[in-house]
Amino acid sequence: MTEQPVTASELQMLLGEAKSAATRRQKVARFVRKHALKPIGVGEHGERQYAFSDLFERLSGDAAGELLRMRAARKAPAAKPATTATAVAAVSVEELGALEEDFESASDERRARAGKLHNYVLDTAKAEGLEPGKLRELADRDLHRACKAIAARYGVGWFTIRRAVVKVRNRPTQAWLFLLLDKNRGRSRHEYGREWDRYFRSYYLAATKPAASVCRNLSCKSIAKMDVESARRAGIRVPTAKALLDRMHNDLSEEAIVLARCGEDAVAARHYQTRDYSSLAPGEALNGDGHRLDWFVKWPDGHTGRPHLFALQCLFSNSITGWRIDRTENQDLVRLCAADAFRRALPKILFFDNGRAGASKWLTGGVSLGQRFRFKTKSEDAVGVFRLLDIDVRFTNPYAGRSKRIERFWGDLESHLRPRPEFRLAYAGNRKDEQADGAAAHAVPLDTFICVLAAEIAAYNARGHDTPIAKGASCNELWDRSVASGAVIRKATDSQLRLLLLAAQKVRVHAKDACVHLFGNRYEVSDAPAGKDVIVRFDPARLHDDLHLYDREGHYLGAAKCVAPVGFADHAAARETARLNKVRKRALRTELEAQNLLDRIELAGTLPQIEPPAPAAAKVVRPLRSPIEAPRPREPEIFDSSMDIYDDEKSA
Repeated sequence: MTEQPVTASELQMLLGEAKSAATRRQKVARFVRKHALKPIGVGEHGERQYAFSDLFERLSGDAAGELLRMRAARKAPAAKPATTATAVAAVSVEELGALEEDFESASDERRARAGKLHNYVLDTAKAEGLEPGKLRELADRDLHRACKAIAARYGVGWFTIRRAVVKVRNRPTQAWLFLLLDKNRGRSRHEYGREWDRYFRSYYLAATKPAASVCRNLSCKSIAKMDVESARRAGIRVPTAKALLDRMHNDLSEEAIVLARCGEDAVAARHYQTRDYSSLAPGEALNGDGHRLDWFVKWPDGHTGRPHLFALQCLFSNSITGWRIDRTENQDLVRLCAADAFRRALPKILFFDNGRAGASKWLTGGVSLGQRFRFKTKSEDAVGVFRLLDIDVRFTNPYAGRSKRIERFWGDLESHLRPRPEFRLAYAGNRKDEQADGAAAHAVPLDTFICVLAAEIAAYNARGHDTPIAKGASCNELWDRSVASGAVIRKATDSQLRLLLLAAQKVRVHAKDACVHLFGNRYEVSDAPAGKDVIVRFDPARLHDDLHLYDREGHYLGAAKCVAPVGFADHAAARETARLNKVRKRALRTELEAQNLLDRIELAGTLPQIEPPAPAAAKVVRPLRSPIEAPRPREPEIFDSSMDIYDDEKSA
């Protein structure tokens, strides 16, 4: 008689108890390696089998005795029938409907898993040449072989397929797909009613950025008319905030959520245009901006305040080509700063934001209506000085830091000025709590401030920058290298610089005396037409000198003598980027509108009305003792018969 083999699970029992199944398997593996045991076969469930004699010789005394007792207690296996066919368990119509309803309410992941198992079962029947309903007639040995073949084809565990076949083979085929649905519900988006999603998103997708837990509690009050804890005690199933957020992120794009909670600027920050400045020449394109510095400065006349710095930066080399400071940001500050910058190179393109100083019509007049963000374009506007110098003035998007490269310079300058010991006590800070104690009293003198500021700007131009063009080189080195390689730089003439150094104002030539009046002074005009508007340019510090007259187009008309002294540059790419941003915002708004969210008035109407509790009845009543005295008894009136009761009427 052939000896019965010992399975791996039986060997685990013989080797002693262990804390976990993994530890038991490790003990068996070590025992097999130590004694060089080789399996003699594989059991029905895939377990390795070992010879009884080999184990009996190598086991200890107690384990060998236990092995003998196990062998004696084991009975000879009964003969198995050729098939395991049993009667098909009927499924009622009600049970089938309930199974189908559970399947439809399940999540997509659970239904997908059930569909895969259903395909495995059908392929197992096909591999044996049977109809799906005949799987119950398949013998266990043949079923084991078929499951292993299908498992090798799909790369899954064979026992997973066998478990699915055994689960459904004795049930009607129309119920197989429903029966293979696992019981692990997880977080299904259909687990709760869709009204939870609508109310939750109506509260959550708001500009106030409420917390998810607060929106969940408000949604519960709108639906169940009670808070979460009360709803749970009442047996109402309330979804968790994480489940509501997960379903919302599955239904809505991240940008749509950002648009509803953070606004259009947050969405636009995700889509920006990367500009290439390598095609520019030094000084060909400049961008300018003003910045209010965070230190108190004392002017020679005793005025104390935070100065305004206006600077122009070369887009190619990042160098600061011109800068000026003043008490306020005004057009004269911009004009003189441009004069300093244009001495080095006369640009072709000039970028400004919508500040009142940079967008002044005396500087940028003549720019078309579609390119301005401030001031209306009129036909009688005079041509600005930048247009007279043949400079293409372009205005960047307001409140968009990426539109101006100079915005990075402000942060770099502040970081280098802040530790300076000369400015430490005069620091005003960006907020009240950052301001030094008595900062205005320790204001920095204007001369000292200008000297330190000039040194820091010069150090910035001489410092290396890690940009795609510079690659570690300084602004000055990049400028000089480009000039040495043959870059063409425009130079401003003396007459062009004179336009920048002189202020401009529109006045009318008087028809009677052919004179113009400016700041209380009268200037005699010889060739200008009387009664017409002209543009006068003058030195604000020398009002008694001659004025220079120009027409609206910038043609020189002559001089007037004081006779009565009494007192990135790619517009197409930018336009395409703006068009794509509009299309994207329109699509995101359409996505949000499709959610059919409730507005704030409808949400407020769904919340339960909380009535104030009735005041508790007082148990102790305190008597009220009024300080008012009791009324005195009235004295009787004495009637005098001699008085005429009609005297009053007669006198009346």
